[in-house]
Amino acid sequence: MRKLQFLYLAKLYSLVNFLQYVHHPDNKLYFFELQFAIDQAIGRITHLWNK
Repeated sequence: MRKLQFLYLAKLYSLVNFLQYVHHPDNKLYFFELQFAIDQAIGRITHLWNK
């Protein structure tokens, strides 16, 4: 289960890094909102997995 969790988080972070790479400078706020939402999702997933 831990390995699956790690792979899932790695995929999420690689997606964030990709979005940051192709991201337009004028839309920085949108990117940070997206990153915050993903961080929240990771927090929830981790919390559920640790139960």
